[in-house]
Amino acid sequence: MAMEFILLCHARELAKKSNTGQLLLAQPEVATRQIIWARKAPDTALLATIATGNCWLLYPLADRPGKSLQCLPESHQQNAINDQLAESLGENPTVILIDATWQQAQKMVNQSPYLTDVARLSLSREAPSLFRLRRNQRPGGLCTVECAIELLYLAGRATSARALHAQFLAFMAQPRVRC
Repeated sequence: MAMEFILLCHARELAKKSNTGQLLLAQPEVATRQIIWARKAPDTALLATIATGNCWLLYPLADRPGKSLQCLPESHQQNAINDQLAESLGENPTVILIDATWQQAQKMVNQSPYLTDVARLSLSREAPSLFRLRRNQRPGGLCTVECAIELLYLAGRATSARALHAQFLAFMAQPRVRC
């Protein structure tokens, strides 16, 4: 399944050495666009993509009504999940990944009325995140690139997922300041 990612990025993320969205942008075989979030003036290309109806927002469901899908990446039913994902997401879906801290992400979603009716996609994973570079991480939460890796695996794009995962592990091994 072809899949495009939109990194809806909080402006403060751009300068952070711990930003993992940059890894996804550096993968030429994974279609990814970065859009800087603006509360009062949303990006017109983002609004047009949302209007197609073939767009999903990766964000916890929180008992939200409307179109939503929860994926369990560690399931032993991998083929069933691939089929379910393909059937539910449609052909060539666009997935919006919020590239921000959890606090910023919540603010971005709450203050962006254009995201209210976007279908939600949520990941549930038993294994903890490997990302340890920031404080105030949510239990069960994944960083931006880990979400992309999981979705690529679920979409049957294991080669791209493995390459991105290798880059993520190398990124995590580099010394950097905690943010």
